[in-house]
Amino acid sequence: VGFYSYGRLPDGYTKETLTALNGVDVSVNQDNSIMAYYDDNGSIYVYSENRIFSNENSNLMFIYLSNATNIDLSDLDTSKATTMSSFFATCVSLKEIDVSSFDTSNVTTMINLFIGCRSLEEITFGEHFNTSSVVTMINMFKDCNSLESLNLSKFDTSSAENMSYMFSNSGVSNLDLSSFDTSKVKN
Repeated sequence: VGFYSYGRLPDGYTKETLTALNGVDVSVNQDNSIMAYYDDNGSIYVYSENRIFSNENSNLMFIYLSNATNIDLSDLDTSKATTMSSFFATCVSLKEIDVSSFDTSNVTTMINLFIGCRSLEEITFGEHFNTSSVVTMINMFKDCNSLESLNLSKFDTSSAENMSYMFSNSGVSNLDLSSFDTSKVKN
């Protein structure tokens, strides 16, 4: 799965060869402004001439993409998102994910964000992955069995109230949570 906007195209494609693939209108207004194309190899390309925004309610965005091994999120603008529950839930074939381009400053809910991503070995968080408004982080990394380490040093948990089972059944064996502010956590 890849997101391509402002004329950026997947490697090996021109606009003509991309639009010749099977396409589905995935725009909110159903006006063909954002199209999803898929090829014979099972790759999905989401393309627009304009910026691609995730919805305010971005729950379940990639849930059950069980065959996805790579998701290029560099052209997905998440600045309007307020909820991201089960965003990547059960993407069981995903080995690594780069969310460094995500602007999550308005997100309050990250329940089950990566739950069930059992092949996930690496998550790259960036400066824009802001957790300062997140209240609920239940099951965030639950069942990420292949995930052995996480760098959460930039996580701001000062608003967090529920972190139940955040790392349950994950493969994380060494984790530094010394920067976590858990003063509001109830569960």
